[in-house]
Amino acid sequence: MEILKYYFLFLLATAGFLTAAPALAHQTLPFGFESQTIARLKALPTDLEFAPDGSIWIIDKSGSVYLFTDSLNEPLLTLSVASDKERGLLGIAFDPDFVANGYFYLYYTTGPKALNYKGSPKNRLSRFTYGSQMSSSQADTEKILLDDITSDSGMHNGGGIKIGPDKKLYIPTGDGGKVSTNAQNLNNLGGKILRLNLDGTVPSDNPFVGKNGARP
Repeated sequence: MEILKYYFLFLLATAGFLTAAPALAHQTLPFGFESQTIARLKALPTDLEFAPDGSIWIIDKSGSVYLFTDSLNEPLLTLSVASDKERGLLGIAFDPDFVANGYFYLYYTTGPKALNYKGSPKNRLSRFTYGSQMSSSQADTEKILLDDITSDSGMHNGGGIKIGPDKKLYIPTGDGGKVSTNAQNLNNLGGKILRLNLDGTVPSDNPFVGKNGARP
């Protein structure tokens, strides 16, 4: 019930109700539901996830990562992202061994000050390490796992990353919004569901490993 409550609140937030929370108090909710404002974000929230230790993490489109406790504090981490149109910080997932290694994964569109920025926005999957020495201004612990994912027009970026029961990373990507045939092009990362090992290497049982003209 607790998980349902928080996800319900997050859905309200992403629908634009977060900034109009007082109005909710006068609305009649279905039986068993209650309205409670737990946080106010300056930018559009794009994902909320529970870490394996039970903590609540919220990310927003502008590139900020928040660790929610009893209230919403300053960002735990802020990335340089391109946040125009549908770009930005778009997805978060946690390593199954997060409690031991502190690893979490972010999918975002690179901005000019991003690590290894190449002159135009691209979508990227990176691994970060949560710990007491973590810098909030820039990711000192960033390890890029997959880079240069299409973001041609600013639209259709994807990013709802998950870790499956097989302990593999699943990365849904958009076609980039400009070249619709990217999805059918097996040599292009856009418009796909990508699958990686947690260290960024390619699983040997991916379906296109060893096939000519296809990224594995």
